[in-house]
Amino acid sequence: DVPDYALVMGNPARPRGWMSRHGHRLRDPDSDGVMICPESGLRYRLESDTLVCMDLDEDEALPVAMGTGRIGYRDLVHRGDPGL
Repeated sequence: DVPDYALVMGNPARPRGWMSRHGHRLRDPDSDGVMICPESGLRYRLESDTLVCMDLDEDEALPVAMGTGRIGYRDLVHRGDPGL
């Protein structure tokens, strides 16, 4: 099974990182183990090999204002985000 938000590659698939609810790759965790979505600013943390959003209840839908991503990958790259 592939955990929610896991980025896997290869055959067989192997975990290579984590993705946010907006579909952006999360950078390595900071010293507190927190990863931040470059678009929404939502914070994520690994808990028992499961990625958990610290700011929103996983069972709730995204707020309407956050329901659609507004920043594409190319825009993030042009910002110079070192995690991409």
